[in-house]
Amino acid sequence: MYRKVLGLFLFISSALCAQNNTYTLKGSIEDNQYNGKKVYLQQLNDTRNGFTNIDSTIVMGNRFEFTKATQGNEPALRFISTEEPVTYAPAFFLAEAGEISLAIGKQNKVKGTLRNNRFQDFSNLQDSLNKQIESVVQTYSQMLQTSGNQAKMMQEGQAIMKQLQESRYEFAKENINNDLGEFIALSSFEVLTPDQVLELTSLMRPEFRNSDLGQQVISYYEAQNLKVAGGMYKDIKLKDPLGNDIALSDYVGKNKVVLIDFWASWCGPCIKEMPYVVDAYKQYKDKGFEIIGISMDEDQGRWLGTIDRLGMTWPQMSDLKGWKSAAAKLYGIDSIPYTLLLDQDGKIIDSNLRGTQLVNKLQELLD
Repeated sequence: MYRKVLGLFLFISSALCAQNNTYTLKGSIEDNQYNGKKVYLQQLNDTRNGFTNIDSTIVMGNRFEFTKATQGNEPALRFISTEEPVTYAPAFFLAEAGEISLAIGKQNKVKGTLRNNRFQDFSNLQDSLNKQIESVVQTYSQMLQTSGNQAKMMQEGQAIMKQLQESRYEFAKENINNDLGEFIALSSFEVLTPDQVLELTSLMRPEFRNSDLGQQVISYYEAQNLKVAGGMYKDIKLKDPLGNDIALSDYVGKNKVVLIDFWASWCGPCIKEMPYVVDAYKQYKDKGFEIIGISMDEDQGRWLGTIDRLGMTWPQMSDLKGWKSAAAKLYGIDSIPYTLLLDQDGKIIDSNLRGTQLVNKLQELLD
């Protein structure tokens, strides 16, 4: 009798363990053209630039189903893709133990388990905020044709964008130890600040941080962070026009306001902007203002000729490697002209001042 009870206990325990370690995805798809066609259960590939098929099934009556074992302590991100012709982008869900419902259409909906429900709440908030932003943009565009209060509308739009940014950051951080948090973070980098991106990547699993993609992300946003007001400059040593070593630290932090000017002789907008920079230098070089030009040139003769022709009498530096310049990589420069204005200690005050904005700012700081 004891053996029978023990056997029954072990059987029930095994069944419960199997049940608790599986999920059933019950999917629906609103487009009738997929009846009789395959849908694919997928995961991200190792390089995260595509998908690997796990399984497939046939859509019948606009419905499909998968039952699979969960893996690991954290729910994994899974995707559902349709057979050709592809009408919908891959829908995704968290492979969390339990029954999950996924409705695929113009607006995908997922529910059934704790984290999938939380993700849907997050997704609903994102949709609502995006619609609000679209409404603000439309209203603002209409106001440009009238005498409406564009400034107030711009403030409303910025407030909504801030809410969108913070909600994506908080949700990604809350889930950063699973695939979903990493996926949301990776798809939100254009919305988040460099500080937020770097914090999220620091919390991600080592296999991402140490991957080629992870290292590229970290390097890029460390560079972007150098262009944010309040951050400190980073030193770099290049060659001056005479071939001598010259470093930013030779001039920065010497009790002067310093402008780092990224430019090139072949850059039309740079040449157009240069008279304003020359004028600012003439007015404020004796009042505690310095400029260091960092050129994206490759041709030394053209670089030196342009310096002389435009009257750029401030220090210049370059490694003559064009866009492969070490300075461009360090500071994340992907377009020029680009400027960074530093205070007397080397802290970034402002960036990308154009035209008379530079003189106006120097007047505020030095007059």
